[in-house]
Amino acid sequence: QLSNLLFLEHYHRCIFVPYLTSAELIFSANLKQEMMKFLATILTTTMIFVGSLLTSVNQEITVTVVNATTDNGKVSFALYDQITFMKTFKTLLLAVTLIAVAPMTAQTADEILSNYFENTGGEAAWNALEGAKMIGSVSAQGMDIPVEMYQMKDGKQLLKINIQGQEMTQFSFDGDIMWTTNFMTMLPEKSDTETTENMKINNQDFPSPFLNYKEKGYTVEYLGKETKEGTETFKLKLTQKPVMIDGKEEPTVSFHYFETENYVPIVVETTMNMGPAKGQMSTSGYSDYQEVDGLYFPFSISQGGQPIVMKEIILNPDVDKAFFAFPEEK
Repeated sequence: QLSNLLFLEHYHRCIFVPYLTSAELIFSANLKQEMMKFLATILTTTMIFVGSLLTSVNQEITVTVVNATTDNGKVSFALYDQITFMKTFKTLLLAVTLIAVAPMTAQTADEILSNYFENTGGEAAWNALEGAKMIGSVSAQGMDIPVEMYQMKDGKQLLKINIQGQEMTQFSFDGDIMWTTNFMTMLPEKSDTETTENMKINNQDFPSPFLNYKEKGYTVEYLGKETKEGTETFKLKLTQKPVMIDGKEEPTVSFHYFETENYVPIVVETTMNMGPAKGQMSTSGYSDYQEVDGLYFPFSISQGGQPIVMKEIILNPDVDKAFFAFPEEK
């Protein structure tokens, strides 16, 4: 029968207790992949030991095959089958090895996202967040331009910039009307109907499109590991609700790269579905994660090659709804 494996905090403190028929392995949800691979190797080594024992004593041995599953960092082993064998050991060894290794090394999209939210403050805290005010600056054409960004849970958004002392609203959405400031006339202008309707389709993404993504009707797919900017990452494909471009439905797809150590996104690639860059990939970078009232935000952002540095992030700001509204003529 298989031995019981008890893992005690560090990989060099593994105890094999023989003659037990069940096993349970508990470890931190943040356990690195390398440690998981090591444990898989330990399990595989145990199978090989059983095989050598069979050869030396030339007798029938009953092996209890267990199926390993993970749930929030806890790996549970359940009885799968009992097989008495002698000559067919090699086939069984392969099957048992696959059962042992695959659950220890595999990642799912939901596991990656669970670790992301847990490492950055907890899913409950993110769900309780009502909005954020972000104060920073963007570097453009040799100038540092002060910016203020407001994002609210109900979809309201606003971006203010200050150019040479003149403040203007570059973009605003009050949940119904989307508008901007014409840089030539310096007057507010409403966006066209199609752009506004597209904004309404995917406007529940604060603080993250991955938060409760299934309830939003989105899908997330894990595409494996990929190295980005010299860092090993988990690659996730996010498919949101399609939008209308020139009267035709276009998919909304983006690729998010979560670094494998802390499970935070460092690169996002989005396929542009409108404008002169339609069909091309737009890349954003995120780094310098800092804690703000228990939640972690990137304070360094690069969008389209333009670096944005956050100086302050205020959670749940007191903002009047009229702040986002289109300024009607008096």
